[in-house]
Amino acid sequence: MLDRQLTGDQDRSGIVAVLDDLQNVAALFGVELLRSPIIENEKVDAGEGSQEMNRRQFLCASAASFACVGNVSAATYDLVIKGGRVIDPWVGLDAVRDVAIIAGKIAAVEADIGGEAAGTIDARGKIVAPGLIDIHTHAARVAEGARICLQDGVTGWVDCGSAGADNIDQVAAAARAAPQIGRVLVNISRTCNTRDGELMDINRANVGLARGAIARHRDVVIGLKARLTHDIAGTNDLEGLRRFSTPGKKSPSPLDILLTTARKLPGAKDSSLISVF
Repeated sequence: MLDRQLTGDQDRSGIVAVLDDLQNVAALFGVELLRSPIIENEKVDAGEGSQEMNRRQFLCASAASFACVGNVSAATYDLVIKGGRVIDPWVGLDAVRDVAIIAGKIAAVEADIGGEAAGTIDARGKIVAPGLIDIHTHAARVAEGARICLQDGVTGWVDCGSAGADNIDQVAAAARAAPQIGRVLVNISRTCNTRDGELMDINRANVGLARGAIARHRDVVIGLKARLTHDIAGTNDLEGLRRFSTPGKKSPSPLDILLTTARKLPGAKDSSLISVF
């Protein structure tokens, strides 16, 4: 079957398709494949007195044509970041290093990485570090907040209290649209943080509305926020705490909490500002 004579139009069209595929592969490397006259439906002299080409002859001719483009080797790395100050607390590294990346993952961290790379970044005079995670921001308060965080090297953040039940939809949308991972703590006050003290009016701590806010945006909401300092809650701090602890009890999965208070609570060593996660 290998030596069956290729004389029909159907066989010739099949050869054209194969050569087209070879040309597409060659194009990936920026080279052009030499094409046989058979592409223009011309017959090739495959031997004395012959006007036909068999499969073995065709394959040999095609291989020879492709070989003429020269040796093309793939790059060793997708990207190499050269000469930056690499800081990695996990391994205790703080030194000038090169960082090589393959398929989006760190492949090597060395003093001088050789080999070919599809791209390089000159990081001399700059810090190269794992993405930072900011666990207390208000990045979702304004449209450009998340991008500003990214410019500071923050690849994950938690917005703590910019969203109450009244504005959770906008803040959750900002978290979803962020160029990095963004998550939200819902303020127990429906109005979120306010300059006049959001819990001076305890009716703002609406448990039902807070629970609805959590349920609507459970993909980005990871917890609750309450500010109970004297200038924020006045004498409503303990009632605010009681309401604050209620919404998460019926949550389908665990919620984190951020609590600030100036009153000495049971078990607290003093009345200084505390955060509880």
